[in-house]
Amino acid sequence: MGRYSIVHHLNMDAISYGSILQVGDTKEILSKANALAIQREEELFYSQEAPFDRFAIFSYSFPHKEIRNEVEFEKIHIDPTIQVNSLNVTAISASSVVQVGSLENGQFEARVKHIRRHLKNNE
Repeated sequence: MGRYSIVHHLNMDAISYGSILQVGDTKEILSKANALAIQREEELFYSQEAPFDRFAIFSYSFPHKEIRNEVEFEKIHIDPTIQVNSLNVTAISASSVVQVGSLENGQFEARVKHIRRHLKNNE
């Protein structure tokens, strides 16, 4: 850490659901996104139809592996800048990160439950 990040042109069309655009060094990022996608053949929408707590995917805990860096080293940056001329990103979503710079510690979690409800065939 400790370098300058320079981006001359950046174009990002969409960023959503716990995602991050970061230019520069970062000590820590903790990003989390929960999403529930319900698809139907007909357009019916109900409020509070499916709260997250009804689905196990949103409540169980993930095992997190502790990363231990035991390697000692010395970094020498000949150029103290990270330079990007142009960065074009269509979209990032669900706890994603686009970063120009260094990151010391990052934890990213996205939980998505897809439900598809089809009409019954009366033939």
